[in-house]
Amino acid sequence: MKGLIVTFAVFLLGTLGGLISPFWGVVSYWAVSTLYPIELWFWSVPPINYAFYIGICTLIGWTLRGFGSWTGSRAVRPVLLATILFLAASWLSVAASAWQKDAADAALVYSKDLLMVVVAVSLVDSFRRLRILTWVVLLSVGYLAFDMNVSYYSGWNRLHENGFAGIDNNGMAMLLAMGVPVSLAMGNYEKNWKMKALAWAWIPFEVNSVFFAFSRSAMLGMALAGVVLVWLMPKSRLKPVLLVLGLIGGLALAGNEVRDRFSTTFKEREELDTSAMSRYDTWSAAWSCIMDHPLLGLGPRCFNKVSRQYGLSDGKSVHNLFLQVGADSGIAAAASLLGMFVTAIIIMIRRRKPAAEAHPWFPHWTAMITAGLVSCLVSSQFIGMEQISLPYFFIGLGMMAIRLAAKRFPDAQTVGGGKTHDHRRPTGASISAPRASEGL
Repeated sequence: MKGLIVTFAVFLLGTLGGLISPFWGVVSYWAVSTLYPIELWFWSVPPINYAFYIGICTLIGWTLRGFGSWTGSRAVRPVLLATILFLAASWLSVAASAWQKDAADAALVYSKDLLMVVVAVSLVDSFRRLRILTWVVLLSVGYLAFDMNVSYYSGWNRLHENGFAGIDNNGMAMLLAMGVPVSLAMGNYEKNWKMKALAWAWIPFEVNSVFFAFSRSAMLGMALAGVVLVWLMPKSRLKPVLLVLGLIGGLALAGNEVRDRFSTTFKEREELDTSAMSRYDTWSAAWSCIMDHPLLGLGPRCFNKVSRQYGLSDGKSVHNLFLQVGADSGIAAAASLLGMFVTAIIIMIRRRKPAAEAHPWFPHWTAMITAGLVSCLVSSQFIGMEQISLPYFFIGLGMMAIRLAAKRFPDAQTVGGGKTHDHRRPTGASISAPRASEGL
């Protein structure tokens, strides 16, 4: 019953609130697209496409209010350009596909997510709004991890046996692993101990879920995300404590079966199990397909229709994000998708120190978003996950943070050469940190 109440409350906020104030439509859309309430509470929530109706109402409200504000958007122009190129290449591939209906259905899944990311970037004009959306991601991923743990300790390893919402165990483990750096960094940033506890409370569930999903790619991504977080997270007295506790907790949660499975990641090819070996086969097949159809591919999610022609079983997908997109939609689509991730990471890291004086929160957001995207990039080398919403939401959070920082530092908007960062305090700008209680 609680799932039904939560779902309809979020649905009403997204539809009615989205028409009046489209930002709340974005909040609702991100929540239902991460939680998958139809799957999470399948026994009580009617199977309605909640995200679709929320998105429509939000777009109407956004249009009526002049398409948001784009002040400071020059700073995120490379990411936006890569996003537009990816969408354009995907839909050109749909038009050229021999399976247009199936290709269009597949492309629509991630196109609506990316459209809602662009809408969100135009609407988030304050740190308060950025913080709200970050908490939406944190709580949604955290609750998913909690629910997976409840199932596991009730005797059903739902994550490993069935996956979730049409996403297999590897994709879900990647999603949950991305939540760990967000919880860690948000807990480190928050000043109120209740908020710290709320952020950190989900970490054991997220880490444990990745372990009992038995996903080697997600384990590796989570480990490397920890390295990135250590590098980028601002210094504090809690930082070494968090690192020690994280290491001890991770070792405690990882049993012998988990450690043995993870260790096979680094074996020689001839020593790998069947599951790991199949990745090499799909990579080789996808590369051959890309060479045969380099411009527009076969159509989004259409490689599995010809997989037998490349020596694989019928319906086989590619266990690699960028090779999957390359085979499906062509080299330009794969390159622009990679560009979305890489440009967002580069801009955040390059702006981290210049922006920190006026925006004490910016290094925390740089750390959590970069670590989450690195975790995703590592995991995506072994799975195809272009239809999972969360990575696009992370890119969106990165664009929002960059744009807000650029509003205070208009002379530091270019990436790389050309202009130098101005480390002086901007005229009339306060350098005090936003209050921890602001926005919630």
